Amino acid sequence: MHDGQHDPIIDPDRWDAVQLRLQGMASRIRLKKTPRHVSLLCGKIFDETGDRLTPSHSKTKKGTRLRYYVSHRLIARSGEENLDGWRLPADQLEAQIGTLARSHLANPTFAGCLCLQSDASEIACVRSNANCECSI
Repeated sequence: MHDGQHDPIIDPDRWDAVQLRLQGMASRIRLKKTPRHVSLLCGKIFDETGDRLTPSHSKTKKGTRLRYYVSHRLIARSGEENLDGWRLPADQLEAQIGTLARSHLANPTFAGCLCLQSDASEIACVRSNANCECSI
């Protein structure tokens, strides 16, 4: 043995098991305190100038988190005067796009447009899969 080294006070296997348990409990506690909202449209939508919309949020005095999609230039050039851009409520935008997607999927001609080189049985399969209930 070298100076300062000694036999372990706690068995290494027991130490590892306790550490894993502590880590598991810590992540559960964090998840309960701050539920994460996924920004479904991140990187997929743009404003009238072609600037991408970036997820952002604010909090009310009561601590309610309000999510938005904001023109990226408003974040990148924060503090500059006379900047115009979009600030759209995330919940409303995601709900409207989900409604539009469902209406396109429900359109009887959608599967045929999607599968240009397919026969009737393949188109019917796509239509039956597209008409299932989904949470867009």
